[in-house]
Amino acid sequence: MELDSTNVHIYIGAPVEVESERKLLIHLLKILSTNREHALIFANLHINNTQIDFIVVTEEKIIVIEAKGQLAAIHGIKNGAWKTLVTPGVYKPTRNYYEQTLKAKHAVKDAITSFFGVEPDYPDAVLAFVPRIPLNSSLPESDHKVKIEHQESLTDLSGFKKNNTFSLEDWKKFAIKNGLINISNVNSAIDKKIFDAEALIKKYLNNFNHAYEYYISEFVEFECSLENTIINTGDVVKLSNIHILGPSGCGKSLLSKKIGFKNLDTENVPLIIEAKYFGTAFRALLENEVLLLGAPSLKEFLNACTRLNLTLLIILDGYNECPLSEQRRLARSLLALGYRYSTKFIVTSQKEHEHLKILNLTQIAVIEPSLEVKKQISGLISGSPDQEIYNSLLMTVRSGLESRIIGQIGNDLPKGTSQFALFDFYARIKLNEYATDGIQALALFANCLSDRVAFSLTIREFDRFAIQEGVSTKILDHLFRTQLLIKHGDRVSFYHELFFHTFIAENIIRNAQNNPEKIASALTSPKHQDGKTFILGAVDNDMLLKDILERTEDYRLIISIAVGDCGKFADEWVKYEYGILLDSIRTEIEGLSFKISETELNNILIENVKTWTKKELALINALPELIIQGKYFSEIIDMIYLMDEKLDSAHGELREQAKKLDIALRSSLFSTIYVGFGKMSAALGLIVSKIHSGILLFSNIRTNNIVYDVERIDKLNLSNGQLYFLLAICRVTRDYQPLIPHFAYWINEKWRYIPYHLKLDLLHSCMYCREDEKERLAVIDALHSLPQDMHVFLSTSLFEALQSLGALDEDEKQYESVVKNEINQVLIDPLNNDSELLAYRIYSSFFDHPYSGSYYSVYSELPPESQKILLTSALRGGTSSNFFINPLIRDLSAFNDFDSGDIIKEWTKLPERNNSFPQDSMRVLFTAYATLGKLNYPLESRLDDANESTANALIACAEILYWCNRSDLANKEKHYKRIFDVLDRHELGASLDAIKQVEREFNSEYYKDENKITSIAKKFPEKVAEICRKALLNRSKQKSYLEWERIDQSLDFAVQILGIYGSKIDLPLLRSLVDDNLLGQTSIKSIRYLEAN
Repeated sequence: MELDSTNVHIYIGAPVEVESERKLLIHLLKILSTNREHALIFANLHINNTQIDFIVVTEEKIIVIEAKGQLAAIHGIKNGAWKTLVTPGVYKPTRNYYEQTLKAKHAVKDAITSFFGVEPDYPDAVLAFVPRIPLNSSLPESDHKVKIEHQESLTDLSGFKKNNTFSLEDWKKFAIKNGLINISNVNSAIDKKIFDAEALIKKYLNNFNHAYEYYISEFVEFECSLENTIINTGDVVKLSNIHILGPSGCGKSLLSKKIGFKNLDTENVPLIIEAKYFGTAFRALLENEVLLLGAPSLKEFLNACTRLNLTLLIILDGYNECPLSEQRRLARSLLALGYRYSTKFIVTSQKEHEHLKILNLTQIAVIEPSLEVKKQISGLISGSPDQEIYNSLLMTVRSGLESRIIGQIGNDLPKGTSQFALFDFYARIKLNEYATDGIQALALFANCLSDRVAFSLTIREFDRFAIQEGVSTKILDHLFRTQLLIKHGDRVSFYHELFFHTFIAENIIRNAQNNPEKIASALTSPKHQDGKTFILGAVDNDMLLKDILERTEDYRLIISIAVGDCGKFADEWVKYEYGILLDSIRTEIEGLSFKISETELNNILIENVKTWTKKELALINALPELIIQGKYFSEIIDMIYLMDEKLDSAHGELREQAKKLDIALRSSLFSTIYVGFGKMSAALGLIVSKIHSGILLFSNIRTNNIVYDVERIDKLNLSNGQLYFLLAICRVTRDYQPLIPHFAYWINEKWRYIPYHLKLDLLHSCMYCREDEKERLAVIDALHSLPQDMHVFLSTSLFEALQSLGALDEDEKQYESVVKNEINQVLIDPLNNDSELLAYRIYSSFFDHPYSGSYYSVYSELPPESQKILLTSALRGGTSSNFFINPLIRDLSAFNDFDSGDIIKEWTKLPERNNSFPQDSMRVLFTAYATLGKLNYPLESRLDDANESTANALIACAEILYWCNRSDLANKEKHYKRIFDVLDRHELGASLDAIKQVEREFNSEYYKDENKITSIAKKFPEKVAEICRKALLNRSKQKSYLEWERIDQSLDFAVQILGIYGSKIDLPLLRSLVDDNLLGQTSIKSIRYLEAN
């Protein structure tokens, strides 16, 4: 920018290197030049040992300006420390900018006094944020000492006072006296490094644009879910610090690239990295990517971002493809990067991951694309195919990637084409005349990866593979040119994992040579768990396929068949089978009979329940998800009506007998069919109860069809089972709107005849009646009309329903007086037995009371000493059967009071073996030991107290946690040795499950205490790996302290631990477990992680 030398003169103490100061300098020049105001700007100078960003001097005014290029939210007051946001929920301290500006103002005034020899007025002082004050910041109000502004609010200088009594010529002498240099061009005020940084980032962004613009040109907007709300990707791309979840091929990777593109013209610099290439060094992963996009080095790239005040936007694609052993380190590497640099994050993965929670990312779920979105995707690729045939084909696929492939292949494939055929045909089109040899090479490469349990090979391994299998250079070049295979750095992989599934399926079918046994074996192998639909879809021989289908016992495979993933023949087969099955379920209902039996669950014996084959059970277990997708809804809801008629008939027959035995017959009959999972349950009950269980809540199922079915059904004449079924469906779809207008009617008119479990569901669902005020008030009135003498669970649910509808807000505020009275009773005499019981009840009310908000509000206002007294009394009043002992110990330990150990040590006793809540009892045990260690509280060893191996192992693990958390001892080795002498008795088979209890219940992300050492495996990885190794070699000897613990879960845990903390020597052992039905899949994952390192 050229300056008018007759207008504004710039003096600098040193080059202006900080981007925020650079921008503000140019902004000030524009203001002064526009107003044609004669002025001086002193920039980046030191006066009396104080650094000053700017002094602006006009003929009438003196203004001291402190510039801050703050992007993250900042919080502070006039006095005290300030803090700035690092990553969501994490802050770091920063200096008080108000004090800094005020100090600069005083330094300038003292310098003026010293130079001119007279006492001047105070100059104005401005704390200026560039370009604006960060969103969600909390700053003090401007006052006469310091004005807090942002660049855009500084439009002119008219609002400042007239405080300059010296001429501009005198001020030039002041500048020279203080060693400032007069410059003629603003560019001279800026360090060359800034220009170098700008050039680096510009080149990087241009290369980023060229590298990814191809992907973005094919982007189509689709829907996602944010906290149960449907949002469009147009809104998602505006967000940062998000975790995008979705199944393979759904578009999450493309969406992340779109977000990167959207940020090219902002203050964010996108950097895309793929998690599958994360090895041992996070820096190497970043370095490789920035080098590919033209940066000379990672160090210079990061320095450029910092110098230009730009935020690094890390886009980490495919977190689930990072080796399990490295996932925690990768997440922590991201956190460390965010702490050191101004960084935002976009992460994609197929599912949630515990380790990512430390980043506090907002979860965005990609849902199955609608038909309209699939049409747009495929139409974008293909142009304008015949719509009717095209749409029919699109209805058979479930992902954006498959829609893209359909666009590629146009109308060449018929309706009902399998996933395998889609990908195979796409590959053949790409390969053209090289299709035969190319498909052979891809199948062999997929088999090589499968054998090694790997996602990619190094270039050197790939060359050896190609030579060994005789793949020509011409074929290899074509495979890379068509991007069926891709190179990234020095590794080779398939373009997408769905192509891997396609060609491993092709290899299996080729090697099977029409042998159904071999194909059936592949379908049951854990190695091919994710590619079953492709294997089935690759079978073109109808007779062979029917043979394989008749053997199917996997309900998840049935679902894939029913939604069209496995081809037309398989689809017609499953429809035929469901026709037979639904007739059988109807026949079962008609033949059921009921008797009262006081020895049975619910006091009801159900007779004539059909014994189903494994294939039929697979079909039954698949139905809940298929119903949610809009299939077989009408058939099932009609059968529920038939079942309810059967229950009404049984009620009439058994009513008198039930009265004599005081049995709630209607509720017992209803519960026997619809609620339980018992082995004698009827098929219809299994279907309804699975939907009701909530197990489908976390699946990415498109529910448009089922919502339509629910909307069109007659709501006023529903039977009890039908209403229960619809409420369960609405829970899964998270859409109660079709039912909400009828809630008040059901409560007012049907309550008397509704069974217990349906009443609970109806009350729970009332919380969704909040949007429409008329409906909300109608439901509140209906709830107030219900009897007050209901079962305690119903009364509690009624209270919660009213609370959720806002009917108890005033009551909760008034209830605080009751809470204060209860707390005062405890504080008066906290050692009294009644006070201790009351104290625990008060604490439990934080979590489980209709007025829980009242309890926590009053507690929060107590002085810390009173809080500690209350919690200590509550812990004395708790019993082993109470639910909230673990958080109570943690809350009490937060006071770090040594004397608390006197009561906490009472919770170091082993729990009952047949404890009804074993997970909670284990957490209490381990929390007590770890807390005593943290308090440095002396505790005698109990290793010799138990005379049984599982009890000894559990005590040993608890004592490890104790010693790990002691901070007052330099040498703990003798204690560890004594403990591991117990755990190393491998022949007893007791140590594995004890360690698992610590890692699963105490060290879980949800429960673990960041202030304590909670993991034995992390502290002693080699020791724990050896225990797991020995346990897997002696599986039959493994046992648990708890009566109801499943040993297979402990063995699965052992396999996982070897994947994380084991070594290459464990590979043979893990490979021997690959075909194990219980341990196979976990073994494969562990092998993959070990081989990656």
